[in-house]
Amino acid sequence: MNKKYSLLLLITVFVLPLLGQMRFNLKQAITYGQEHSPSARSIKAAYSSAEWNYVASRSALLPSLSLQGNVPGFVRSISQIQQPNGDISFREQRLASSSLSMMLSQNVTPTGGSIFMSSDLSRIDLLGTNPTTTWQASPLQVGFTQPLFRVNNLRWDWKQAKLQYEFAKKQATESLEDLSIAITTAFFDYYIVRKQMINAEYNVAMNDTFYRIAEGRYSVGKIAENEKLQAELSLMNAQNMRDQIQIQILTTEKRLKNLLGVPDNQRVDVDYEESLPLYTVSLEKALAEARENRSNYVGFKIQETDAELNVRRAMANRRFNGDLTMSFGLTNTSAQFNDAYNNLQDAQRLTVGFSMPILNFGRNKAAYMVAKNDKESRMAQIENNRNSLELEIMNNVLQFNQLKQILAISAKSDTIARQRYDISTKRFVLGKIDLTNLTIAQNEKDQALINYIRNLQNFWVSYYQLRRLTLFDFETGNKILVQ
Repeated sequence: MNKKYSLLLLITVFVLPLLGQMRFNLKQAITYGQEHSPSARSIKAAYSSAEWNYVASRSALLPSLSLQGNVPGFVRSISQIQQPNGDISFREQRLASSSLSMMLSQNVTPTGGSIFMSSDLSRIDLLGTNPTTTWQASPLQVGFTQPLFRVNNLRWDWKQAKLQYEFAKKQATESLEDLSIAITTAFFDYYIVRKQMINAEYNVAMNDTFYRIAEGRYSVGKIAENEKLQAELSLMNAQNMRDQIQIQILTTEKRLKNLLGVPDNQRVDVDYEESLPLYTVSLEKALAEARENRSNYVGFKIQETDAELNVRRAMANRRFNGDLTMSFGLTNTSAQFNDAYNNLQDAQRLTVGFSMPILNFGRNKAAYMVAKNDKESRMAQIENNRNSLELEIMNNVLQFNQLKQILAISAKSDTIARQRYDISTKRFVLGKIDLTNLTIAQNEKDQALINYIRNLQNFWVSYYQLRRLTLFDFETGNKILVQ
């Protein structure tokens, strides 16, 4: 890579940040991302939509008041009209009609029926040589409709609506926790390459010094040309690694900014400041919280309810069912508006409709058996999914509890590797070890640093995965819910 390009990358990475920079630790980055990122906005919009769906479903349980009208209506046609003597003749008919109706209705969830109260007013104007006007008023009608021997769809729909809302709420929380995991991964990817850049710059400086020492020793015949060339190659490798890391800084920063919702013209810097939580997670506690909090378990209930509803509907279709409608009211008709509300007469209506399968060559039985077998299949699949989910939770709990020990070992390894490299550097300057052993110590130092930060990343990813799998914050002892 040429010097001009290297200089450009150095300016981009180290100089431009000073002009305008946002600095985050891990928890600050997660909080910012959950407020400003496009993913967070999408999650919250989807949850808001689910809330409104729930409001719409709940409104079906409340009274409904409606006003309907037809003002005016006009008809001109030739129609069949029965004469007073019983004959039918075709006559030209011209009329204008208007109507107004107000209805108050209420669904009855326990029975699946509905009750209503209404008030109607209509007017008909016969036009022609002898125009007439007729008013019909029904100031009050009360009635109800009731399905007979059918599935109570109102009750089942409301049960499903409550489960769907609970599912959406928990799913939104899980999606935000998924975003936390993604931000944590991107945060440490960026943090690692920033640390690698510091280490790479140090390695370039040290290898440049070692190369100069090797040149001096070669010039006085203390080392062979092969060792001098090895020192030069180590310097070139260090420079090449630094240049590669400069590119990785740009790409990992861009990925993090996309997740956080930071504008492209804004630079981001990260620093690890969090202290490790000291608690150990109980598997029984994790499973109990997951069963209570996770959307998956609500989803299992939704599937079970849906399968049971299909079975009941198929069973109802195999037997007698019907509808009962009853109404009572007052009505009258008159040529004058005021008279239409005088001397009101009773108006009653009773209707019983029914349906009973007699012969369908086993179609209804087949539909019932399909629904029954589908329910059994779903229940088995639910059990399998539940076992898989709880196995995933168990693995994550065990991994989380073990990672603290792994992290402590890798931190100690990083310290030892740096100490060994410092000692090797001093011994190389004194001429007590060759460049090969020094290079080995340097590589071990670099790898130990990467291993430590990667294990740090693995720990915090596991930390947020555990939150996501249980929707429970073991650090505060509180359930996690979308706000």
